[in-house]
Amino acid sequence: MKDYILIKVCFALLLISISASSSYAQELDKEEKKLLSYSEIFKNRLQAMALLPRRFVSPKDDELIGNQYMQHIVKADETLMELARVYGMGYNEIALANPNVDPWEPKLGSRLTGSFIRILPGLDNPSDIIINIPEMRLYHRVEGGLVDTYAIGVGREGFITPTANSKLIRKQKNPSWYVPLSILQEKPELPAVVKPGPENPLGSHALYLSLPGYLLHGTNQPFGIGRRISHGCIRLYPEDVKEFFNNATIGESVRLVHEPVKAGWRDNQLYLEVYPLFSEEIAQDKEKQLATMATTVVNNALHRRPDLVVQIDWGAIDRFVRRPDGMPHLVGKKITDSDIATTD
Repeated sequence: MKDYILIKVCFALLLISISASSSYAQELDKEEKKLLSYSEIFKNRLQAMALLPRRFVSPKDDELIGNQYMQHIVKADETLMELARVYGMGYNEIALANPNVDPWEPKLGSRLTGSFIRILPGLDNPSDIIINIPEMRLYHRVEGGLVDTYAIGVGREGFITPTANSKLIRKQKNPSWYVPLSILQEKPELPAVVKPGPENPLGSHALYLSLPGYLLHGTNQPFGIGRRISHGCIRLYPEDVKEFFNNATIGESVRLVHEPVKAGWRDNQLYLEVYPLFSEEIAQDKEKQLATMATTVVNNALHRRPDLVVQIDWGAIDRFVRRPDGMPHLVGKKITDSDIATTD
């Protein structure tokens, strides 16, 4: 049966061009065992990864990576969290892109979409590794102008993952977890140290930051990727953390940024990508707050291309701010001489 499901999922990987609310808390516990029952699929995910864009070219004058969209037709017994992992997405990404789909019981035969095209964050100050907290995604620049990107889980409410400049200082396979005092206070039944194994929330690999107390690591709870579920550390899917661990180098620079709204250029056209704000970050009307951020990032993008004359579609920007979907959308086009002539 597992092999049959694996075959279905692999054939479903056809490439064509929100954070969870607390209302899902009970469902999370109920679904965890079901999700883990698919472990054989994910052990063999390499069979499907050849169909997934994992590493992207980042041209010098291009601020977007990727060229493909995802399309998936829902089959029996699939959930959005299962499919997010198969496609290398966080739960937030697939849920945002498909807002009217029941995450636990998507309608059989319904069409899901998603994007492997993404605007690079941290354009104002590039780094080897950029972690965009509201996007819940990590970007790793490797040799040859290439970028690897991975979905992540971040700190839950009250333990928000901080913005900071840091660097990688250590890597450890099969790490032990020295339980922080804050967690011991919540769960006094835990031991002071959790040895490597299936009960260890750090998973199989950990990468330590110069930022005290913060790690990039795997997880024994993969349903938490694309969710706010940790005490501030950054979690990756078990299969992703191994790849990232092998490619990351001690001493690489790391920036943790907060960019719920990103704007970037491709072929002299401007794109916008919007994610919801975290609840504790909303200081005013959230749409106005996102609109202000959108205005700022668009103006910053225009300053990066001062020689371009661009027509900005502010009406489209307003729509994307009102309904963030985590996908890049065209919002600005270069005005050419022929456009001006036609206008005249």
